[in-house]
Amino acid sequence: MADYTAIIATAHRLLEKFGEESTLVRTVNGTPSDPTKPWIPGTAVVTTYLVHAVWLNESILRRESLVKQGEVFALLAALDLATVVPDPSTDHLVRADGRRYAIVENGPLDPSGQAIIYEVKVRS
Repeated sequence: MADYTAIIATAHRLLEKFGEESTLVRTVNGTPSDPTKPWIPGTAVVTTYLVHAVWLNESILRRESLVKQGEVFALLAALDLATVVPDPSTDHLVRADGRRYAIVENGPLDPSGQAIIYEVKVRS
């Protein structure tokens, strides 16, 4: 297996230099306060992660799915996501200007199993 540490660091530096600071927001329901009533969710837990992103109007990866109106793509530095992978079921991306996007799908560019960047498809 090849070591992509230098490439991952270079990708992070380029996204940091030419991208914009964005925020990955993860909201998950907390543990129910009453164990006898599990259908009543607990207080939502919101966690934010600062990420460096380059926002694109089209995908750089070839996909068979169609891009719908209002969808854009963001490239995120894998180093920013070392502890968390974007989850379309719970996460949102917030651009520096405050616009919030729901994550539709995501995928890493990961030769040899080491993520270099993540391409994230989002919808406003």
